[in-house]
Amino acid sequence: AMVIQFMIFYNTALLAFWIDDATGVSFLARVFADVASGGFLPLSLFSGAWHNFFNWLPFHYIISVPVNILLGHLTFSQMVWQGFGALLWLAILYFMAILLMRRGIIRYSAVGA
Repeated sequence: AMVIQFMIFYNTALLAFWIDDATGVSFLARVFADVASGGFLPLSLFSGAWHNFFNWLPFHYIISVPVNILLGHLTFSQMVWQGFGALLWLAILYFMAILLMRRGIIRYSAVGA
């Protein structure tokens, strides 16, 4: 969960190669991550469409899945599938970071001496 969260915000920070002030994007990503991870409200309280939408995103692996595991709401097979999903999202976020870093370094230009 911590590595997924780090990768999400690392990718958000890499947008600074293209945006002069990335603090607004970082803040927006933080608020969306808090809502989509179940940090403000449990994801089970959202309607079916929103619940399904949030479950397709990597954010629910940050808070919702660990809490459901600790509360015993998931069976062993569900925990295994959630683990595979987390690894898949981790790989996607890792390769996104590599792509953003490579393209950002190509675009980067320093000013000054």
